This record gives sequence, C-alpha cells and structure tokens, in this order.
Amino acid sequence: MRSMNPPLLAQKLRFFFVELRVKRGTSKAGLPLSTQIRKPVFGFSLYCLAALLQADIVYVAAGGRVSQINSQTGQRSVASGWILPASAFVAIDPVAGDFYTADQADRAVYRVNRTNGIVSLVSGIGVGTGQAFSDRVFGIAVETNGSPVVVDGIDGRLAVIRVSPQTGNRTVLSAGANSSVPAGSGLSFQSPFGIAVENSGNLLVTDISRNAVIRVDRVSGNRSLLSGDPFEDNAGSGPDMNSPKGIAVRTDGAIFISDSGGGPYPGRVVQINPTNGNRRIAFSQSNRFNTWGGDISSISLATNGLVVAPFQLTANGFPAGGKVWGINLLTSNVTTISTTGDGFFSNESVGTGQSFFNPVGIAVDLNGRLIISDVLVRSIFSVDPTTGNRDVLPNSRMGDGPDLYSAKGVALGTNGFVVVVDDGDSTAFFGSFPDIGAYVNRWPLLLEMNPNTGGRSLLSAGSNTGVQRGTGSNFDSPQGVARENAGTFVVADSGSRNPKVVRVDPATGNRTILSSSSVGTGTKLISPYAIVVENSGSIIVTDSGLNAVLRITPDTGNRSVLSGSSQGTGTTFLSLKGAALLDDGSIAVVDSSRSTVFRVDPDSGNRTIISDASHGTGPGFGAPRGAVAETSGKLLVIDSSSGSVIRVDLVTGNRTVVTDSDTGGGPRILSPEFLVVAPPLKLTAPNRLRDGTIQFNLLSPVGRNCLVEWSTNLPAWNLLTRFATTSATNIVTDAAAASQNSKFYRARIIP
Repeated sequence: MRSMNPPLLAQKLRFFFVELRVKRGTSKAGLPLSTQIRKPVFGFSLYCLAALLQADIVYVAAGGRVSQINSQTGQRSVASGWILPASAFVAIDPVAGDFYTADQADRAVYRVNRTNGIVSLVSGIGVGTGQAFSDRVFGIAVETNGSPVVVDGIDGRLAVIRVSPQTGNRTVLSAGANSSVPAGSGLSFQSPFGIAVENSGNLLVTDISRNAVIRVDRVSGNRSLLSGDPFEDNAGSGPDMNSPKGIAVRTDGAIFISDSGGGPYPGRVVQINPTNGNRRIAFSQSNRFNTWGGDISSISLATNGLVVAPFQLTANGFPAGGKVWGINLLTSNVTTISTTGDGFFSNESVGTGQSFFNPVGIAVDLNGRLIISDVLVRSIFSVDPTTGNRDVLPNSRMGDGPDLYSAKGVALGTNGFVVVVDDGDSTAFFGSFPDIGAYVNRWPLLLEMNPNTGGRSLLSAGSNTGVQRGTGSNFDSPQGVARENAGTFVVADSGSRNPKVVRVDPATGNRTILSSSSVGTGTKLISPYAIVVENSGSIIVTDSGLNAVLRITPDTGNRSVLSGSSQGTGTTFLSLKGAALLDDGSIAVVDSSRSTVFRVDPDSGNRTIISDASHGTGPGFGAPRGAVAETSGKLLVIDSSSGSVIRVDLVTGNRTVVTDSDTGGGPRILSPEFLVVAPPLKLTAPNRLRDGTIQFNLLSPVGRNCLVEWSTNLPAWNLLTRFATTSATNIVTDAAAASQNSKFYRARIIP
C-alpha cells in the first residue's frame, strides 16, 4: 500500500490508537476527540484512546465481479473478477505504448499498462471533471499528444469527448445540435461509432445511421462530411456504406472502414480516399462466414495487411466465438491469425491460450502484437501475429479461479472469505448447446473469494455443470445465501422446477435439501429470494412469489409464515426481496415495488415501516433489493436500478447515500441485488504484564492480512507485527513497551 501522511491515512483506514502513561496517580491524554478508557493495572493508570475512523467493508456481488465498498467514503474497487466488465474498443498510446479502452458498463476510460497489464481508471465516476460519459461509449482513439478521444454514441451524448490522461477531465470536443452538450459546428452525429486519428491530427468518426464518415477538426470540433450519407449530401462516389463501424488510417492517409455490406453475410472493408471521399470495396469476404452470420466491429492496420476482429453470431443473436483475420488488400487473400475451434461452428484452431468468445476491439501495439478486447471473456488479449498464441493480460481481471457471470447472493465464511452465489445463465441458447455453455462456464455455482487476493475457488456445483463438486440436489436458480452457526451455508434456490432451501457443506461441497415441497411441511415455497439465520438457528426466507416471510425449522425443514397477508398486521407486501437480521432480533425486509423497508416482529410477524417516501428524509429508493445491518447499528440497502448503497437510520428512517454514480468513485456496480458487511479491525484495551510487556487482542475477520504498527509521536510509524488472522481474536504483544512510557498502536488490513 502506498504511504500516506497520517491525516489522509486516518480518513481512509480504521485505527485504534493506544497511549500508555506509566505514572503513579497521574495521567495525561495525548489525543483529542477520542474516548478515554481508564483501567488500573498493577498500581499504574492505563489510558486507552480510540480513534475509530472507518466503518465496515461492504461486499457486493453483481455481474462478473465482487465489488468492495468503503462504507464511510463510498469508494468502490474491484475485489475479484472482471475489472473491465463491458469493454469494447482499444487504442494504443503512440508514445507510452499503453492501451486505452472505453467501458460502457463503468462509463469510464481505463488505461492498461502495456508491461504488467495493471488497469487504472483514467476518467469516469469520481475521476475527472466535465461532462460524464453515458453507458453508450463506443470507439476510442489516442491523439499524438497522448489524449484519449471517445465516441459517446447512439442513445448517449452523440459526442466526441476528449480526456486528459493526467487529470481525467473530460471536454466535449464535438457534438451537434441534437446533443445535450453541443460543441462545434456542422452536421450533427446520428449514431457515431468508431473513431480514428488522421495524420493531420483531425479525427474521423463513422456514423452508422448516416452510413457516413465525418471529419472533426481537432481544435474547433467543427464537423464536415467526408464520405457517404446517401440520403443527405452523399459525399464521394462509389458503393454506399452499410453500417460502417471500425475505422483505421494508413500511413499514406488512406482510410479503411469495416462495413456490414448488407445481406445475410456481412463482412467487407471499404477504402476511402481522404481527399474526395470516393469509396471502393477493398475486400469482401462474405463467403468466409457460415450461415450463422457475423460482423466486423473494429479493424486495425498491421505490417502484413489489414487485421480484423470479427465475432460470429448464432441465429438468435447470441455470440458464440470469434477469430482474428489478416487480410491482404492486394490479393484479397485471408489468413486466420488466431482462433479456437469450438466444435460447433468450426474445428479450425490457430494459436494456443484462452479462447476468444466475442472479440470486438483490436489495435496493434508498438511491438507489432495484436491487442484485442473481448466483451464476453471480459479481458484484453495480447496475440502473437505470427503464431496466433493468445495471452490474457495478467491484471485485466482480479484473481484467478472460476469466473463469475451472474453473481447474486453473498455471505461471509468463518475463514473471512466472501461466499458468492452465481446463478449462471438461463437463456435458451446456452441451455441448448452444452458445449458452448461449457465453453463460457455459465452454470449455477457456489464460490468463495479470498478478499486478500481476489482468487476464487469452487465450493459446490451440481451435476448440471461441467465442474461438479459435492453430491446432492443440483442448484437451479440460486439467489440468497447465509452462513449457519456451524459454518455450513444455506442457499435460497428459486428454480421453478423445485424451489428449495439447500444446505451446503463447504468442506465437501455436498448439498442437502433442507426444505422443499418434499422436505418439511407447511406453506410451500414458490420463489425464495433472501435468506438469513436467526441467533436461535432458525432460518428466515423471503419468498417473492408468496410475498411472505417464512421461518424454517432447520432440523425438519418445516415452514411457517412469519409475516404476510395471512399473518401479522401492517401494510402488506407487494414485491418482497432482501432481508437482514437486526440487533434486537427483529427482521428488516425490503419491498421493491413499494420502495419500502419494513421491520418484522420476530414473534407476531407484525409489520412496521422503517423507511419509505413518507418515513424518513433523504434520497428515495428506486428498486431496492438487498439489505444488511452494519456494525454501527444502521441498515444498508442496495438499489438495483441505480447501483447505489443507501444507509438507513433504523430510528428515524432517514436515508443517506453511501455510494452511487455521483458519490464515492470507482467502477460502477451494475444491477446489484445482495450485499454483505465484513466487520473492521478493532484493538481491545491492553494489559501490561508483570514484565512490562503490553498485550492486547486484535479483533478481525478471519483470513485477513493485518499489520500492527506503533508510534511515539503519531507522524512516524514502525512495524510491530504482520500476520494473517486465523481466528476472530488474535493476541498481539509488545515486549519493547516495558522500557517506554508512552506509545500509540494502530492496526490495518493490507492486501
């Protein structure tokens, strides 16, 4: 972790400072604003000063990753999974050689270090000022001075936005009168898509709706039609373009466009004269696509000709593989540079390494290697153009192990690891072709994530997957997960074939149906969603089909309605979702349709409103889903529609934003449903042993790397010990304190 001065560090981390004054009958407290605890030990006065400056760590599983949130600052980071969740085009910095990509899901621009693959946020939420990106960013290019320029396209800003690589500040360079942020003069963009830099420094933008290429002045942002637009000005002669997308400029100024070309077999390259806009078909290779069709979204120029990155499509529109071609424009010969035979579309295989699934963006780096983004593998490839061998850049994803695709419920294991439910992919396509489904590993799984490394390991998966672990009933559509007192996990599975609650042994992966239509008695489950475990061991399940809260006896699986239309008083539920166990034993539940948080009495099932539009102040809920109680006694609610986390005061119902698209910063959280809190570090009041040694307990989540430091003056800190916690309570000793009168201690979690 990079060093920080104490004031900044105190804002970011949770500390427990301890000052000892070994003086008989007198004391001196050296830290303001802290709680003083007096504890006599062997005739001495011991003073303990606590500065608790950071709240809990919050984990949210959504999409292909687990996000970590600092609940005090709202700062978001990727703890595990894909750092680039929906990246498309890539561009090369012509000076430094680093890679840039614009990410639709995060509404951001990222830089990828060309040497080590480390991904850093250059501009986006929380980084840089100026007009925010929409979720429709497409093409990206890098100007000769190193500034990325991004196309914010159809249904977005309809603009070209320049980004400062140093500050992340965003400047709208060019946008027409139809944009919310007009800049420059000339015809308006309709569906801008790809972008390239001319030798003059001006920019060229493809427009799918206009079937045109538009030139943008790099200084004024003024727009002029270079070629195309057949229903308007129709600049240049030659065959019309049809959905031009990718664009590249040769050193002699010639312009090349990847173009669908019309008909059921897309895939051609159009060459454009940069002076008069005249067009000619440089390459048409429709016969190389099979009957499932395909597309070319991006092109780039290499020493051996024109390199394209097509992705193939199934008949119903689902991507199913890709390959990279090298096209000789003189002979129209096509060479497959890199691909993997998938056994369904093709047995052709060129190169080794991670398979493509939907390659979209392509660029050529300063060493001649092909840099390719894949929006389904969600990583950036580096491809050897000679051998076709593929390497995934090592840090374009966090942690190794099975990938996450549709992450849902999260819980904490006894080892401090984060347990994640992934309900896989239920689309007809992946269910119809098992080899392709296996290829992308979209199955219902239970995983655990190491919060220190981001690594993922498989806890349990049924025989309906290709990575089976454990025996018992298969997961169908698992949603919520919770840990029982014994360390086992219970999973709410809402699969329509057999809605159930499943107990999972993490040691073996074995799955046992705890309650279902055939196990236990009482009201049958329809769509179990969230699940929590009471202190008594009873299991609480929210069922969105029943719109009721059920209590399940863990030994028998018997089910009873705790709260619903037939049990308890108060406002009825409309769309019951998340649940959280509160300190007083009551249960907080979230109703998505009512945008309301209820408190449910654990004995009577009576419902009272904690927070909604009429109870409490602050930002309203959009589509609230998950809930979890903080160690501070407040409630965190996650909103699926905005990806925000909202803190709710359980007494007043007041709501404050912890993190959202405008607060906190870092990668966005897309369509989250569940969240879990990992309690922070805490140092207990110390004891001085007879030999003068100081001893105290460090309370920490299990499995975290911790660092304990000491200081005599606060600005300068020294290492006392570093270790990985193996239990919730860890004894820390300092023998050197026997000869010192005053000392401060702090503890923090490190990567």
